[in-house]
Amino acid sequence: MTTRMKKISLLLFLLTGAFLLGQAKETLSPDQTLWFTSPAENWSQQALHIGNGYMGASFYGGIKRECFDIAEKTFWTGGPHSSPDYNNAIVTGGKDKIKEIRKLIIEKKYAEADSLCRKHMVGDYSHYGYFSMVGNLYIDFPDNNQPVKEYVRGLDLSTSRGFVEYTQNDIHFKREYFCSYPDKILALHFTADKNNKINFNLSQSLIYPSDKIEKTKDGLTFIGTIKGNGLNYCIRIKILQKGGIINISNQEIEVKEANQATILYTVDTEYKQVYPSYKGENPQNTTLDIIKKATAKGYEKIKYTHISDYQSLYNRVKLTLTGDKASELLSTDSRIRQLQEGFTDDSSLKTLWFNLSRYLIISASRPGTLPSTLQGVWNTFEKAPWNGNFQSNINLQEMYWSCGPTRLNECEEAYIDWIVNLVKPGRITAQEYYGTQGWVSHSTGNIWGHTAPGDDILWGLYPCGAAWHCRHLWEHFSFTYDMDYLKKEAYPVMKEAAIFWLENLTPYEKYLIVTPSVSAEHGIELKDGKPIEFSSVNGEETDKKVFTVPAYQDIEMVYDLFSNVIDAANILNIDKEFKEKISIAKDKLYPLKKGKYGQLQEWIIDADNPRDHHRHIAHLYAMFPGNMISYTHTPEWANTVKKSLEMRNFGKLGNRWPHTGGNWSAAWRMAIWARLHDGNTAIRIFNQLIKESGYENMMSNQSGNMQVDATMATAGLFAEMLLQSHDGFIDLLPALPTEWPEGKISGLAARNGYLIDIEWTNGNLTKAQIGIPSNMDKPIIKVQGVSIQDDDARITFTNID
Repeated sequence: MTTRMKKISLLLFLLTGAFLLGQAKETLSPDQTLWFTSPAENWSQQALHIGNGYMGASFYGGIKRECFDIAEKTFWTGGPHSSPDYNNAIVTGGKDKIKEIRKLIIEKKYAEADSLCRKHMVGDYSHYGYFSMVGNLYIDFPDNNQPVKEYVRGLDLSTSRGFVEYTQNDIHFKREYFCSYPDKILALHFTADKNNKINFNLSQSLIYPSDKIEKTKDGLTFIGTIKGNGLNYCIRIKILQKGGIINISNQEIEVKEANQATILYTVDTEYKQVYPSYKGENPQNTTLDIIKKATAKGYEKIKYTHISDYQSLYNRVKLTLTGDKASELLSTDSRIRQLQEGFTDDSSLKTLWFNLSRYLIISASRPGTLPSTLQGVWNTFEKAPWNGNFQSNINLQEMYWSCGPTRLNECEEAYIDWIVNLVKPGRITAQEYYGTQGWVSHSTGNIWGHTAPGDDILWGLYPCGAAWHCRHLWEHFSFTYDMDYLKKEAYPVMKEAAIFWLENLTPYEKYLIVTPSVSAEHGIELKDGKPIEFSSVNGEETDKKVFTVPAYQDIEMVYDLFSNVIDAANILNIDKEFKEKISIAKDKLYPLKKGKYGQLQEWIIDADNPRDHHRHIAHLYAMFPGNMISYTHTPEWANTVKKSLEMRNFGKLGNRWPHTGGNWSAAWRMAIWARLHDGNTAIRIFNQLIKESGYENMMSNQSGNMQVDATMATAGLFAEMLLQSHDGFIDLLPALPTEWPEGKISGLAARNGYLIDIEWTNGNLTKAQIGIPSNMDKPIIKVQGVSIQDDDARITFTNID
């Protein structure tokens, strides 16, 4: 687009925007808009969320008082500046005991090995820290006791804007909210269809009270530090208004009789993701620059830039499902209640979830920011649930499953940069706990480069965290085929992770195993020293269990890492000798086993049983996200995976298994059922997740807390049902559920950069277009697992420039 065309486009947008301000009502699209007819009362279940990767705001839409729960990803306690004795959670002595621990495990003395690991293979979490919210921003509307009609609170996914509108005293009020990534700012805009009707008082409550407040004629600046580590922060608030007056008093801002008003809000800390200091620029400087530039642009240009930037990502993929037209007229909460009551014909509600999934990823993870937390970039607590961990034994990884297939590769950069930043501290962890080269990380992560084990072996003795992270480095390349990225970023990190495992694989029965480790948060219940026939205790209990039994989770992840390092070395044509070492070690990994029930064993001993319904299914990594097991190439092993899933069961299972079937657990099961080409079971699990754990704001519950992992994964899960490309060919509609008889999707990505459009009717493919990158050959195509003829009229091929 030429500069002149851009100016014309901007002018048209501004003219349209000027016409809409305070007059036209929002369009409530059934697959692009979340909307409700009353304010929210509960953060987890009802609040709506806007974000730009750096910061997030959750809003409630109150009539007398609007509230924003503000979060910024670097608002963390703990870290290197929290204590002069800070040592990145390292507990020394592990490397001196590692040989003894491995000897006990080889001798099957698991209880003794557990005991030693609890002393020597744990981390010190005293300065780990936690993710805090910034505080609450309040907008109070005075003299506001008259009844309200035509109230709507919503979130427009097509433009990444929150909104509230209603009529009061025959005046139509509208509020518009968004977080801009290009301008790094929260913008709140208030209008009415009559002049001089915008009146409000602005105040805020901060988790870490400011040390200094500066006033200007139209704004406030709050300067302070985060508890315990002295990390400096700065918040700047600026008011832009037309008509009326502004009064600044104490810590509040009053706007009176304006025609319209805009609040610009920005927050930053001095954090910088650079090991080991993690300190960067003074936030007073960064926030001042942001506010000055935003003020100069003005609201409409900020909005235009925000929407253009957002849509450059969001508009790449479009899903359409034909559903029940009557349901599409209902508010979002009504549609969800229908689904929870068993009505599954509202297919465009699933499209809305697909779009929300991608919206959340774009809003929570952008280049130059930190990865998504368990609650994305949103938080309403001083201490986020589970500290706001970057939980690395499924949750963090699951949030990024949608990026490759739905072409949000830029959003994955925050995760990739964070992984790269783990390498230096990960080398220290490798030396101190294992006495070897390479780098390693475990189950939890923070913004301070934490790579040490957890302080409880049940969840913390998980040395394959780095290997799973490397799967995402490889997947990013698989979808983008960016050779420069592979050579300079991904391969060096993957190689060094592989070096760690070359030195740490343990000989056992003529093979190699990973030890010590714990199959994710899961142990084996014993009676008289032997695995019990059927589980008899709550899934969270640890008594009478052993944990360091060698697990297939680790073998599969190391196999995956080695496979990808080999492929990368071949593509780059480098490291021939190292590649040969990796190949030899890969071939000696302990082979998979089929258990007595026909299941894929979780451990190298046959201890699975059909009354064990644990939430983690780490031993099924081999089928998803890995591809060691394939529906096409290894059907017998795929059947063992299916049996394991059946044994773990579906959904919640009472008090004994309180977390099975929740948020992330259901999503992982969905992914594997899709890989098994069983779309009906996959969508059944999704529907059950919403019935048991879904909230009316389309988020979902895990263990009593709202988490974003399953919702962020949804687009990737649905994409996996419509397109698979992990087995060396493109499979169209491999797991199409009966629930979706008719639909189309455009812009999906397959590995190696192919772009796919698909249409189907009556559950059968009617049309597909395959875009072929200039550096790729024509791919092999299957439809629902069946090879096609060369002259299949349904398939067309085009070239991608």
